[in-house]
Amino acid sequence: MNLTLCLQSELDKINSSVKFINSSDGVKINTEFYAFAKNKDRSVYVSTFLTSNEYFLQIEDKELIAATLITYKLNEIAQIIDSWLEGINSILSIQDKVEIDSFYYDLLVLTETQILEKRWFNLIERIENKEIEFSVELIKAIKTHFWKLYPFFSHDFLWFSDIIGIKNDNFSTPIISSINGDFAIRNGIYGKNILFSSSVVNEIIEKLGELVKFDNEISKNPLK
Repeated sequence: MNLTLCLQSELDKINSSVKFINSSDGVKINTEFYAFAKNKDRSVYVSTFLTSNEYFLQIEDKELIAATLITYKLNEIAQIIDSWLEGINSILSIQDKVEIDSFYYDLLVLTETQILEKRWFNLIERIENKEIEFSVELIKAIKTHFWKLYPFFSHDFLWFSDIIGIKNDNFSTPIISSINGDFAIRNGIYGKNILFSSSVVNEIIEKLGELVKFDNEISKNPLK
């Protein structure tokens, strides 16, 4: 069975205008086990395995995972793909058919402030539980001054974005590390260039105030 061909057949049966492109710039993107389609900011990924009759659907909106579905019914997937890529349905209108991603759901129903409060709370809790190696005192001080930015952790290094949940390449963010009580501000996670270091929390906060430029505006919801 060729997944791409079978899925296209199901879409054709319901007179869908969605077409799976087999290749792009000479690169094969749809195969017998994988299918992809996109329309503007909306996209879908479908996959299966040789040893399984199950199909996995991943729905994305502006490169964010919106929802997923595991089913044995290819026609069910085709109907969802058609309505999603044609812009007919929102995720909330098909929430009885798919599993909505929790973060994406928050973007739909919560304010920017509520999302940021939830994010900072969860990160502080993980640090307190030793899941992330970072100073509790420092993260709480950073939150007090920079709560309007969206925080990320990569390998126990903290950095920011002014777009909720998405890295903004146009936003200059320093990288903060906290290892054994030594705090450092770097220009990259793996870079050796340390811009500033101190064991005093207030000194780190003061330096971050010089380096982080965001006009005190709250991070934007990428769906709005």
